Amino acid sequence: MSEAFCKVISCIKNKDFETALNILKNIEKTSSLSWHQAYLIGFCLKQLGDIPDSIIYYKKSLSILPNHPLTLNAMGISYQNMGNLSQARHHFEESIKLLKVPYFPKWSSYSLMCRTLLSEGLNSLGTVLHLLSEKQTDKPELKQDALRSYLEAVRIEGEVLAFKAKKQTRVRSKSSSVDELKYISAIEKEFIYNSPTLIIFQVNVAAQLHRNGHEQFAKDYIVRVKEQIDEFHPHWHLVIELTRNMTLLSHSHSWYH
Repeated sequence: MSEAFCKVISCIKNKDFETALNILKNIEKTSSLSWHQAYLIGFCLKQLGDIPDSIIYYKKSLSILPNHPLTLNAMGISYQNMGNLSQARHHFEESIKLLKVPYFPKWSSYSLMCRTLLSEGLNSLGTVLHLLSEKQTDKPELKQDALRSYLEAVRIEGEVLAFKAKKQTRVRSKSSSVDELKYISAIEKEFIYNSPTLIIFQVNVAAQLHRNGHEQFAKDYIVRVKEQIDEFHPHWHLVIELTRNMTLLSHSHSWYH
């Protein structure tokens, strides 16, 4: 990996998107972009608020490496931010279609990466379907489709976390004679707590359950989510806000995360 590209990755990790973009643009002036360089330019542009240009570079990335789920998901997010929900839906569904295949070995690093990307795509699709249901009130099936998508995102993310917890349990076990059950519950809770993504997915499930008329089920669900974390969790406020909205606005369909 070149020194310039290492600097780009470092800048992105530090949320210095403007510097990362300048480096990538200089690379573009002197050589042909790779798919991941074009993708990263699009990503930086999106983070800086230039959504239309981000789509231009995502398209460049796809022209170099077609049908890449990472780029399709990113394009879906940009289209959603522009309010183009039909294009957002299309790109999320294309990404999900590519990722919904069996991987061998099932729990390789590549498989875990793809499953994580799949859960993110499903969660994003759920939000787009919810927004479409508010615009297309003659299509009540969209609300159920949104709930199914959110639930699938939670299921897949949960499977990934459960695998990581079991793997970590084996690492922490001092000998083969140590009963893994002694550690697994605590480690699973640790992984859930340290997974802000899962909490967001679960909040979306509870919100959609409430929108779809399953009010008591939604309240019970968000209580269980709340029990997994505490006020120091980065998304504690989302759980509290949704709980409050369910109590005060039980028939409102205007809130989502």
